[in-house]
Amino acid sequence: MNTLSKRIAIAREKLGLNQSELARQIDVTPQAVQKWEMDHSKPRDKAIDSLVSSLGVTKQWLLIG
Repeated sequence: MNTLSKRIAIAREKLGLNQSELARQIDVTPQAVQKWEMDHSKPRDKAIDSLVSSLGVTKQWLLIG
């Protein structure tokens, strides 16, 4: 089962982005993206909206799969 952290990484990799590139696109630090993908923290609502837009996925898919 894919978790939020894995779905972020999957969508990012599909676009050929590294963590730093995604971070720049959504105006967060690369460390924030790394923490999300390692499941050490969760993105806040504003970051979720930015991720959805930047990754080209639906909010539903990102949050629940």
